[in-house]
Amino acid sequence: MAENEAAVNFENIIAAVIDPTSKNFTGYFNNQPLHGPPISLNHLTTALLRYVTNDPQFKVTVTNEPMPYNIQVGIKWTHFLA
Repeated sequence: MAENEAAVNFENIIAAVIDPTSKNFTGYFNNQPLHGPPISLNHLTTALLRYVTNDPQFKVTVTNEPMPYNIQVGIKWTHFLA
C-alpha cells in the first residue's frame, strides 16, 4: 500500500464532475502537492468559461502563492531572496 501512495499522489492531482443537466461543475484536488488547488480551479473555471461562451480558445490563468508555515520560515525565505 505505501509504495502505491506516492504514485497516487503523483498521478491523481485533479478531477472534475460536470453535470450538463443541472449545470453543476464540481472540482476536486489532491492537497498533497501545493499546486493541486490552483490547477483544479484553473481547469474548472476554464471549462465553465468555454461552456458559457462556446469558445474553446478562452482560458483562465490562476496563481498559487502560499503563505509561510510560520514566522521563522517567512524570515528565512525573506533572507534567501535578499
